[in-house]
Amino acid sequence: MELLYLRSRLADILASDLGKYPGGIPAIWVTPPEPPGMPEGLQCIIQRVSEGSLELLNAGQRLHHRDYIVTLTNFDKKNSLLQALNKVFQHFSVKRYSYLPITEQTYEQARILIFDPIVFNGV
Repeated sequence: MELLYLRSRLADILASDLGKYPGGIPAIWVTPPEPPGMPEGLQCIIQRVSEGSLELLNAGQRLHHRDYIVTLTNFDKKNSLLQALNKVFQHFSVKRYSYLPITEQTYEQARILIFDPIVFNGV
């Protein structure tokens, strides 16, 4: 899965949940660079560089365990991330996620690792 495809799929899946940045831009962003401001509602940030590791397989092949890091932040204290999280879980292979509930000092947030393994043929 390529980064642009992931961004496009997330934008489609979360279309009814996403907030807006100033100027009416949907609050989904690939970083770096930084987003264009603080959104109203739900924000989806996709980290440009994936996490991962390499594993040697047979016949010179290598398996790249690649995880895209997606962070959902809810800037609307009246709503919950639950609906958006469920949509992501239904459409992607989620390896792991962590959840931070809303507090007086922080917004509700979830950090999601979307698993996307790739096999490379050796030389």
